[in-house]
Amino acid sequence: MVSTGGSAPQIRAEHEDAIDDFTTTADVVLRSVNEVGLFLYYGRTNGWLVLRDGDGRTIHDWTVVPER
Repeated sequence: MVSTGGSAPQIRAEHEDAIDDFTTTADVVLRSVNEVGLFLYYGRTNGWLVLRDGDGRTIHDWTVVPER
């Protein structure tokens, strides 16, 4: 199911069938990076700066073009 957006409780409720004991048991498709933050942290957060890959780089780090 693709999220329709909204608040953290609303997003969690839309995907309650895919969550068991704080673990996702099926794919959860969300509409934006910040919606992922709502889903994971249950509150507003800037996912571009908070979510990191295995090397510690943020999405912001991956998308900013360095000045020449």
